Amino acid sequence: MSGRLLHLKAEGTPRELGLLHGETAKHLIEANLELYFYRFREEWGLPKTEVLRRAGPYEKVIREADGDYDAAMQGIAQGSGMPYLEVVALNVRYEIVYSEYSKVGKKLGLPSGCTAVTLLPSRTREGHLLMAQNWDWIPGVKGLVQQYRLPQGPEFLAFTEAGIVGGKIGLNSSGLGLLINGLISDQDSWERLGVPFHVRCWQILQSTSLEAATEKIRISPTSCSANFLLGHSGEGGAEVLDLETCPLGIEELRPREGVLSHANHFHNAEGLGIWEPFIEGRTSTFERQARMDRLLRQELGVEGRIGPEELKRLLRDHEGRPTSICRHQESNLPEVQRYQTVVSALMDLDDRKLMIAAGNPCNNDFETFRIRDAPVDEPNPM
Repeated sequence: MSGRLLHLKAEGTPRELGLLHGETAKHLIEANLELYFYRFREEWGLPKTEVLRRAGPYEKVIREADGDYDAAMQGIAQGSGMPYLEVVALNVRYEIVYSEYSKVGKKLGLPSGCTAVTLLPSRTREGHLLMAQNWDWIPGVKGLVQQYRLPQGPEFLAFTEAGIVGGKIGLNSSGLGLLINGLISDQDSWERLGVPFHVRCWQILQSTSLEAATEKIRISPTSCSANFLLGHSGEGGAEVLDLETCPLGIEELRPREGVLSHANHFHNAEGLGIWEPFIEGRTSTFERQARMDRLLRQELGVEGRIGPEELKRLLRDHEGRPTSICRHQESNLPEVQRYQTVVSALMDLDDRKLMIAAGNPCNNDFETFRIRDAPVDEPNPM
């Protein structure tokens, strides 16, 4: 994925927004379904019939957990002309894929990607809350930016994969921001039928406070581990909270000296009663976080504050290439086991601004998207 991202901007019901998504991004959704069913088969050994069998029970899980999400999926299926169950499979691909990483990851080219960082206003040049990350995933996956306003709740602006309702990286008009990291534990299993990862992302981005977003994560059981890095900038000031989640519980992390970074490993797996399969083969996650922390100390050491341009420079870092912060494909691996930085994102929660480079940030420019900061109970024509 490189170049400019499709930008969907609209106001309406979840089904209406899903229809727009499906109709406008039809060719991107078709490409993602083809890519994922190919990777399911070739990388994870799962034929299409098995993927759809695993996706089937999640229809009810999603419908009961969040009817709006289900309505949006129905709209995507109708608008794109794709079978509804295939759209469900796309929306629960995290649970299906990460269950396989947990079981047979040693045989696979584990992604071990995504490096995220957040800086409180005390550490930024303009005194704004900044959040940034590289999202490392399958080369060729198609993404888009969705900017939606539902009948109730804040307007939200987020990156997602075409065909997936929930935005992974984004912010809303209430000043809430979200970054994510994939995590793996021995307890991960799609058969737990917990609330899917992407549904959680959708719910977080429709929350108006850090407390509300955190509650969405706490109250529902999960099938697979994941990390949610949350930030909020509002009238009460700025807050940051990281939640490492697994089927057995949640671990909280807070910023130290105004900074918090995260990669793809638990900071206290033992405290959660889990262990991380194949962690010895995923050294990149420790190296990337150590490198990010070291670069931050160097940049902050000059005047104690940095801005967006310094963060972009950090996201372009190549130490340890190809498995660097700016990740590139490993040419020595089979094609179906290769990963790279697919999207690089930087958010200013005070300016309600999302900057995205589609592809490796070392050779793709950042495009800026903005969200209007309007009270959630006022009309906001798009």
